Amino acid sequence: MGVSGTWLNDQPETEIVYIILEGNWTWDDFFQFVDQHLDPMLLTVDKRKGCVICDMTKSPRLPMDAITQATRLIRRGTHWDLTVVVGSNAFAKMLVNVITRLLPNLAKNVATAETLEQAITLIETHRAQD
Repeated sequence: MGVSGTWLNDQPETEIVYIILEGNWTWDDFFQFVDQHLDPMLLTVDKRKGCVICDMTKSPRLPMDAITQATRLIRRGTHWDLTVVVGSNAFAKMLVNVITRLLPNLAKNVATAETLEQAITLIETHRAQD
């Protein structure tokens, strides 16, 4: 339970880090993963190509203080391109919508998807536009 992740399909050449949020994880768990794994992984790829998929399908809720912490994460993601949140509940989708409205310059760097396949398609489309 908690936060774990690896390269999508265990293939670094995808330049996509796949994070699984499971159970009742905390923001401390999440940022520990970012510091110890995500940042070092994405620093090995071109900033314009490195992307993140956060799979919330096994997470019943977001921890408290979600708006502040999600904004912190998005602002911190200066060395990767797009973050796609998968399977998020209605509150998480609303949170992404609020953040992209409050911080429109970050809107192009975050999206939501219902499935992993949809997230991959969003990333491929995004990369094709660059």
